[in-house]
Amino acid sequence: MDNEVTRGVKSKPYVSEYEPFARFAINHPQLTVAQFDQSVIDQINLFSLREDLDYEKIEKTLERIMQALPAIKHLLAKPIIRLKDADAILPVESVRIVNNRTIVHASVHSELWKNVTVDGLQPQRLLTVQHEDNYVIYENICLVKAVDSILRYVRYHIRLLAGILYSDRELQFNFLDRLYHSSYFLALGKLHVGYTKEFDRCRQSVEHCLERLFYIERILKARLNCPVYKQCKQVKTIKSLKKTNIFRSDKEYHRVYLLLKWFDETGVEENTSPFPELGLEPYGIFCCMLSIFAAYHFNFKLDAQAVIDFNKTHVEGVFGAWSLYIQKTMVADIPVIRLSVHKNSQYTVLLIAGREQEKARQLNLVKETLSANEYLFVSPNEEANDQLLLSVYDMESFRRIQQILLRAMIYSDTEKNLCPFCANKLHYKEGKANGYWECSICRLQISKELCFQTKETYFATGINNLSLSEKRAHFHRKDIFLDKKWEEARFYFRNITDLDGEGKVICPICRKVHDSF
Repeated sequence: MDNEVTRGVKSKPYVSEYEPFARFAINHPQLTVAQFDQSVIDQINLFSLREDLDYEKIEKTLERIMQALPAIKHLLAKPIIRLKDADAILPVESVRIVNNRTIVHASVHSELWKNVTVDGLQPQRLLTVQHEDNYVIYENICLVKAVDSILRYVRYHIRLLAGILYSDRELQFNFLDRLYHSSYFLALGKLHVGYTKEFDRCRQSVEHCLERLFYIERILKARLNCPVYKQCKQVKTIKSLKKTNIFRSDKEYHRVYLLLKWFDETGVEENTSPFPELGLEPYGIFCCMLSIFAAYHFNFKLDAQAVIDFNKTHVEGVFGAWSLYIQKTMVADIPVIRLSVHKNSQYTVLLIAGREQEKARQLNLVKETLSANEYLFVSPNEEANDQLLLSVYDMESFRRIQQILLRAMIYSDTEKNLCPFCANKLHYKEGKANGYWECSICRLQISKELCFQTKETYFATGINNLSLSEKRAHFHRKDIFLDKKWEEARFYFRNITDLDGEGKVICPICRKVHDSF
């Protein structure tokens, strides 16, 4: 969603959406890993549909927008304008209007003369009047407000509804696909419980609403370069809606007025905040549960009888020569999840469930208290800048934690003799720069790269003979707004660095692309 379209929207608390996890932690102060695993199936949902989506209200709102859309299209192309007269000094050949002021001005400004002959004065430039189209009137400002309100509403709901369809498609298993982790399908199966019935009830509404949402967004986006939108966009928005004479007499503007009035009366924009307020403690407990769930579905063996206290979690796991330590702690009022992986050395990542507005202060506070190799802020908001998305409404949240675990396993291993993905043997192969390690079973490749600017080294991963076209074909025409999800999942979360649009590794040190696999 564009930042300029989403600015100034009221926030909606996210506390209630993560309160069930806090209540579960209170009601189960001591829970074994086996009991927690069973609870994920029959008591708590680490992934679910949004319960606050009123599809009947969404369809009614879209119907209102569709009724006003023809009028909006017409007014963006042919709005009411006011002619504005402006003085200008132009070359003689460009002057179209000559009046008394032109003659008087020319007689006293000799610097604008070209020549004086016996026949008279020959001017080079003359004062004239230009008629300019002025689009900035109250009704057009309201028109632009209506366009922005519609785009804000449409883009917000496209992201929500398209994400629901994406999750449903990901839950359609292909057990023969070796690109996924061995426990990936088991994890999806547990997240799938209680989800299918909810989705089946709303599938038809989701698909119908998405068709209209994409149509409305496409129509309006193509008209954002028109003069009336550009001029009125620069004007400070109106504070209140008034029924002017133009709104009364012009049928096209009257439809825009009725739409804005209905928006105000029904409050359809109240739930479109990209950065809502967040209850930190309930969300921190959710992140802790998700971390444990991700760990034991990434080959780490946790003691089934080990007791978990989600308020002060200490969980240990083992996978081959790697050991994992998960701890939940509080720094002031900030929940912090510590993921420490050890093999030949220790690599620690801290997941900080802080606030976007206080990020700098909270980061300094955590760094003064806890040491780590990486400090990552997590957020349930998809638009949060430079933060890891961990949300109960995003099915791939647990895979992002597994991606972090994979990176920690690679950096903690100096021998590179075992594959951190499937535990089979790694083979060293000659290639670019210093060569790379490859697993013949899961095709994971690990290379040690050099940052040309800082001369520091870092690790990057890839998949041998990966066909990106097959993954891209998994998406349909209506998934325009899911490009970000596809870019993130194009390497099946096996990349431990960020990737650019072409799938090339972005150096984590200088943030530039270097040659890799």
